[in-house]
Amino acid sequence: MCGRVRGGWAKVGWDWTMDCYAGVDSLGFGRLSSIDFLTAHLYPSSWSKSVQWADGWIQTHAQWAQQVGKPIVMEEFGITYGSTLPPSSYLL
Repeated sequence: MCGRVRGGWAKVGWDWTMDCYAGVDSLGFGRLSSIDFLTAHLYPSSWSKSVQWADGWIQTHAQWAQQVGKPIVMEEFGITYGSTLPPSSYLL
């Protein structure tokens, strides 16, 4: 959760992914009556985070959605592994 202070956003979270400097105040937006559901994007590899960290991040966002009584959609997510697959390997 974030707080607005003179000159910018206060860093309230325990981590840059939670302090609204590089993201949004999901809980704050979720509390607005004009918002029907929350959304989330998660790219732990690109954020230099572990899969275990991502699990906690998902749980936190799910708790926020429950707290405001609205559904949440994880509409973008991905994990990068050590090698890249050629495009032909994506075909079934």
